[in-house]
Amino acid sequence: MPQTLSNEWIEYLKKKTSKTEEEIRALHRENLNKIGNLTIIKGEWNISMSNRLFSEKKEDYRKSEFQITKDLSNYYKWTFEEIDKRSKQLAEEACKIWSLK
Repeated sequence: MPQTLSNEWIEYLKKKTSKTEEEIRALHRENLNKIGNLTIIKGEWNISMSNRLFSEKKEDYRKSEFQITKDLSNYYKWTFEEIDKRSKQLAEEACKIWSLK
């Protein structure tokens, strides 16, 4: 999800979540910097992706050299629910890698 919501993104999220614009803006603020909404993208490529809709970014994700970014192309849609699920998944994986034993 982009740093700044465009009108296109707001309309997309309205359709996918049945939320109002006000609810979407609030959820966007809450979810923007969650680990589930972050991935590794090289500098210029990140700029070129900008605020494009998720469906338009999927092909770029598929071409990434980073598996964590490639995996995003497997998602059908990108909403707050997917961010939450991916956040939990990445947290579980991090706990396995960096256990406190």
